[in-house]
Amino acid sequence: MQTLIISLSETITPGVESDATLIRAKWLITDSGGLPQSEGEDALSVVTEHAAHCRVIVIVPSEQVLITHVKTQARKAQQLAKAVPYALEEDLAEDIEQLHFALGPRLIGDEYAITVVAHAQMQAWMELLKSASISPRMMIPDIFAIPYIEGAWSLLLESHRAVLRTEPYQGTAIEPDNVLAILNAISNQVAEHPESLAVYRCDKDATTVRLSELPYPCSETRDCPPALFAAGLNEKYSINLLQGRYGIQDDTLKKLKPWRLAAALLAIWLVISIGTGVIENLRLEREDQAIQARIGQIYRGTFPTGQDNLHSDTQRIQMEQRLNELQGAPSGTTQEADFMSLMNTTGQAIKSSPNVTIQTVTFRDSSLEMNLQSDNWQSLENIQKSIAKQGLSATIGAADTRGTTVSAQLLIKGNSS
Repeated sequence: MQTLIISLSETITPGVESDATLIRAKWLITDSGGLPQSEGEDALSVVTEHAAHCRVIVIVPSEQVLITHVKTQARKAQQLAKAVPYALEEDLAEDIEQLHFALGPRLIGDEYAITVVAHAQMQAWMELLKSASISPRMMIPDIFAIPYIEGAWSLLLESHRAVLRTEPYQGTAIEPDNVLAILNAISNQVAEHPESLAVYRCDKDATTVRLSELPYPCSETRDCPPALFAAGLNEKYSINLLQGRYGIQDDTLKKLKPWRLAAALLAIWLVISIGTGVIENLRLEREDQAIQARIGQIYRGTFPTGQDNLHSDTQRIQMEQRLNELQGAPSGTTQEADFMSLMNTTGQAIKSSPNVTIQTVTFRDSSLEMNLQSDNWQSLENIQKSIAKQGLSATIGAADTRGTTVSAQLLIKGNSS
């Protein structure tokens, strides 16, 4: 499939309606192999004609985007979406509610690449494109469209601006008059210096910056967007701004013929219907096995001298009878600190926390003592509160945390204990 690259170099001001017939954009079409086919510069409303049968990538000015890194221990996409704004809040002048955060890849350890842009700016770009009937698949800051060369920095020089790319996910837009000062400032901050500076010259008079003044050996190429962007854009080393509320939904299913869509839906329904029954049976079987194993575990932990080959129902009955004998009460008449009553209440509480497992169980002096394990402390506290609501005394004793595993002792007593 062909790809249409649109370079929106003009400033699109948030809150000001932009006319697609007046906004000009440079464009280039590449074939499926990435080779240029045609290019030009037209009003955005004219570029619409090329977008109809192409995959569209829009390149936007990096002046409007903050490209940075953030450290967070969050891993899942939903957790990252919540954690990243607050991790950067102190470094941002604007309210994070007014900003759009587009997440890049995980770099080293807990560090992620991130881009930040005002919602108002994103909405201005999206409304302009919508007015021209253009639906982009990607929207990328132009820093990521400048060629990245390992061991080197890349510098695009235009008449009115300059863009510097120092790493795959790092760079900045610069006023032409400040290029030398910014380069020197960055050089004083980085631990590793580039071997060279690849300069892509697109300033007409070629006097914006004197290469001899730059702090690194330079290789100069007369190359301009959008051809430069088409050659330099590597989607693997870029961050798509179209995430979250701006994400583009895949319309593949919409293009299917009606009979193919109906057949696909029928197949999905059959798979779900059959699969749900199989999964439910397997789940019930696993739960039953787990319950039988737990009863046996409790039996052996409470009565070490008992027989191991008894059925779980027999083990339960024997435990109830022997405990009633130890407490001096006839079978079925104990009301408080009764083993089965305690176990029933505790079991219901633990059942509601599937991430909690029983390690050992001991019954003595009308009290039930359990050693539990969980992947979080909150689950243990929830079990304690659930038992307490049933009128029993539940206390969390000695606890230990190793890595992500929490071990704790839970002591349950009846009302009169």
